Amino acid sequence: MNTARQRSFAKLKRWGRCRICERFTKLTKEHVPPKSAFNDRAYLEYYSTETREANIRQWQAREVNATGLFVFSLCERCNNKSGRQYGGSYLDFVKGLVPIATLENANKDVEVSIEGIFPLRVVKQAISMVLSTSHAGAFRGYEYVASPFTNRNIGKNLRALPDVKDLQNVYAELRRFVRSRDATGLPPSVKLYAYTTVSSGSGLWTGIMGNSTKRKRQPFWGLVVGLWPLHWVFAFSGIPPSTPLLDLTDWANEQYATRRNVTFKIPCRWTFAKYPLDFRSPDEFRRDGFINRMRYEGFVPEARGRQKRFAEALAFARSRGKVTTKGLFLRQFTHGTLAEYKQHTLWFEGKKMRHVQEFLEEQIAGKNLA
Repeated sequence: MNTARQRSFAKLKRWGRCRICERFTKLTKEHVPPKSAFNDRAYLEYYSTETREANIRQWQAREVNATGLFVFSLCERCNNKSGRQYGGSYLDFVKGLVPIATLENANKDVEVSIEGIFPLRVVKQAISMVLSTSHAGAFRGYEYVASPFTNRNIGKNLRALPDVKDLQNVYAELRRFVRSRDATGLPPSVKLYAYTTVSSGSGLWTGIMGNSTKRKRQPFWGLVVGLWPLHWVFAFSGIPPSTPLLDLTDWANEQYATRRNVTFKIPCRWTFAKYPLDFRSPDEFRRDGFINRMRYEGFVPEARGRQKRFAEALAFARSRGKVTTKGLFLRQFTHGTLAEYKQHTLWFEGKKMRHVQEFLEEQIAGKNLA
């Protein structure tokens, strides 16, 4: 395709049906969340590919040189109107969460007091973000993603897809809710949750997704949208996500002119893992990944608990390695290389043993690894 046709195609994609008013028109750049809410800079985008022989997701990253996260899904009128009516209040709310969105508060529920905010306007901006990044048929053609070692019954829970007509009715009510500044109340079947992320710069929008765990027979159907320090979770069936979050559904019943001081406890969660609603810490994520990689090699865990299983997996890996003349323990596996030197235990994802050995010997020679 030549350059002129590429530009023409890009412009054509910016025409469509506005997600709020449903008019077919030229769509404008909609920052999600608003540009003023720390969404004004280049970002690192993660995406996944699948390693077929291992059936394990491999994540890659690329730098996106843009002024924030944005989509073309709203007409100019709806874009400007929602920003003018709700954007300022949303920014006030987000600023009140910045002081607690720190690593020290990870995995804690922190009490926050914010003065002089408009709860209804905050929720309306959140719902505008939901509309901008999803639609009633968004889950069609979905792909089931899970660890190859997980309980296969989890996938069965996700086969009963949401009813499209029900979703269409929900989205119609959400559009009404956002279009009229004085409209109150969300559809009775839905819930709106929030949490603070302590992972600086973390942002995502998922479209409609399903999520299931071993502990819950009924799957969560909903979506996640947001950017540090605040992520929103929208539940379609009323079934909450597995991890308790702050329920702000009732804020939709306030009046547009109601301004008040609010105090609440909000969960501060890690979003280091790439999957939505995965709140494992970096250490938990890496250790779980190592356990699964050893399971691929033939390791069968017997202990219960993450720490004990990790110790078992490490012992399994050590029994298959060798020590070099320079005191390095090395063992290459399908998905990477395990290395140990003195008190250091290191996993090099996707790296060949010879490259790891060369790198570590350089570090030892330069006394960067003592």
